[in-house]
Amino acid sequence: MAMRNVGVKTSQIMDYMVNQSRSYENVGFICTDLHNHIQAECRAEVEDGDVQGAVVYLCAKLDVDTLFFTNSKSRVDYAKFGDVLIFDSTYKTNAYKKPFVMLVGVTNHFRTTIFACVLLANETIDTYTGVLKTFMKAMGNKASVFVLTDGDKAMQEAIKRDSRRKKSIM
Repeated sequence: MAMRNVGVKTSQIMDYMVNQSRSYENVGFICTDLHNHIQAECRAEVEDGDVQGAVVYLCAKLDVDTLFFTNSKSRVDYAKFGDVLIFDSTYKTNAYKKPFVMLVGVTNHFRTTIFACVLLANETIDTYTGVLKTFMKAMGNKASVFVLTDGDKAMQEAIKRDSRRKKSIM
């Protein structure tokens, strides 16, 4: 790992080890094993450092604001398949014990398509209302014809407050 950390390529590390032990048989592993070991160490460093730091940052941010994610493919899919919106929340079943909301639909090939994901600090009417407002803005203010939910009362009230909805099924 010391050699890798200063920029020596994996193949060069393997060559050095073969030269030091005088044959491939004496090394006890092949170049692929070395490569896999180095990759595993790098992943462990990222998991222990960067990812944990990011999670701590996002959890702290989540106490102040909702974390909302969508992308251009999701917006295109919503334009095509957004007449029916499924608005569903996992109840704190993720590793961070925070409510996770998915706004999804179904394509004309009966495949689920994710329009947006939201990590919430709480599950209040105001929070869900904010999620819907943010979602509508991200999707060019195109309202769905139907919204399906799991029956959550706060979600139902937030949907009722959104006057652009023609029909909601709870």
